[in-house]
Amino acid sequence: MVRPNTPALQVIPPEKPDSLVTNARDIARSVSDSSSSEIKTLRLAKWMTNGLQLLSFLDNLKSYSDYSAMSVSGLAGRGFVLTKEIQQAREAEQRSRRTLDEYQQFSRELSRKQLQFFRSSRDPRAASQVAFQLSSLVAELIKRRLEFENQMSRLLATVAEVNSKRGAALEILKDPHASMGLFMASVGTGELAMLLGAAEDFAKIRGALNSAVASINQMLSQMRCDEEFIRSWYEASISVCERDGVCNMPRATK
Repeated sequence: MVRPNTPALQVIPPEKPDSLVTNARDIARSVSDSSSSEIKTLRLAKWMTNGLQLLSFLDNLKSYSDYSAMSVSGLAGRGFVLTKEIQQAREAEQRSRRTLDEYQQFSRELSRKQLQFFRSSRDPRAASQVAFQLSSLVAELIKRRLEFENQMSRLLATVAEVNSKRGAALEILKDPHASMGLFMASVGTGELAMLLGAAEDFAKIRGALNSAVASINQMLSQMRCDEEFIRSWYEASISVCERDGVCNMPRATK
């Protein structure tokens, strides 16, 4: 028997499953739109532009064939001074360091997107959108890495040739017969001093280029790690949308 003035208990029906699914999808799609926009922003990151500029600069840098054409025995006779080459090598060092710093910032931003990728996986269609953006991003990253690896081969060849020329200059200076020959030919020590200066110039070039090589190698290593990071989230997103039959994206290939 219900007592007077006692309100009846109100039963709140549970939310329909379809409503829960709809809400989850709305949230996931909202997150997906945000993730897609942010991935597009990554593809326009500052390092992309400066990376292309560095690649172009390295392509125009004195190549090893240019250094091979330099006759060490004739350096002093022509009053050879490597001022331009030293400046180019130092600029390569600075540009490489700057590009590495910018790439590291890009890599940190990429790592911060993990939560976004995870939240997008709540809905197959949202996951499909994210997978599409990740596919474009990793393709661009691989393209840039391969370009840098190609330039690295040329850069390492240049460093090797610089080392060879410096070693040849030092050998002449160490050889008493060769040194005496230069002394007699010039009737003075000017030739020997110029040759010593050339050896020192080659040492400066070598130091700057080695520093550039170290920066680019560090960036390449990080790029490979980031490629695997992106690829793993791409595969995870593909797995989610495949379950619902809404995927039209191929599996990533290495």
